[in-house]
Amino acid sequence: MPLSDPWLVRQNAALKLKGHGVTLDVAGAKVRLRATMPPRPTDPPGREPKQQRISTGLAYPDQATEALQLAEHLGNALERHRKGCRGF
Repeated sequence: MPLSDPWLVRQNAALKLKGHGVTLDVAGAKVRLRATMPPRPTDPPGREPKQQRISTGLAYPDQATEALQLAEHLGNALERHRKGCRGF
């Protein structure tokens, strides 16, 4: 699927408006999440957050709404982590 797919463009714009640092993209026929993730607990101290692509294993377009829910859930968890409310 091209990145200019109207549904993906709308959903990514909505995620951005909600303040989620997560976007959706498609690789092959599967939906991926893209987000800047905090360092893992096993990473050396001082490690910077880095952008990662996370495979959902969900088919596009059949399971795209489930992927959107995952993106919102991840975005909420990242925001709580940024505010210091919870460890990630």
